[in-house]
Amino acid sequence: MQEINKPAQITYFLAFSNDETICHYGKINPNQCLTVNQPNLETFFVKQDWIDRAVDFGHTIDYDQEVDLNPVMP
Repeated sequence: MQEINKPAQITYFLAFSNDETICHYGKINPNQCLTVNQPNLETFFVKQDWIDRAVDFGHTIDYDQEVDLNPVMP
């Protein structure tokens, strides 16, 4: 299990399986926490870096879409 716990700044993430299939992606605000049941979790502070990395996986993230997965709060 991977976790992002109340980051100091807005944090974008990609959670993916060992075969590099993106299972979850989104944005976490400083007051939020997220736990994913994937073996790999990459985080980004720059939105464009996050979008570019998703493209590396063959996944497109809508530039204008603000993603928030309603993460679980502790």
